[in-house]
Amino acid sequence: YDGSGSLADIDDVLEGFLRDGLDWWVDKDFGPQNLKSQYTRATFFGGLPLAGYPDLVTRLEEQRQKSGNFLKDLWRDLLRRTEITGKDRLNYEHVIFSWHESRYVYNH
Repeated sequence: YDGSGSLADIDDVLEGFLRDGLDWWVDKDFGPQNLKSQYTRATFFGGLPLAGYPDLVTRLEEQRQKSGNFLKDLWRDLLRRTEITGKDRLNYEHVIFSWHESRYVYNH
């Protein structure tokens, strides 16, 4: 977040984390009376079947291709750009992105 525009309502965000299955952690002092955290960590899991497919086996290779393309785009357009120098760098001060997706990261 660069400080411009309006922020999402924190209660909506936190409820969304719980509803959508995002695992998240904050420091010990975070709570309703203290909505600040020195540390925040989130983990999310994707997988098949993708939205719009009734099950895992329906057009499996198509689903794998779409999933792989999404992860490669995420790496190229966001995650990699936080670690490079120059005009294409995304500078998130005090934010560290880490990533593990063994099926795709090492194959592109």
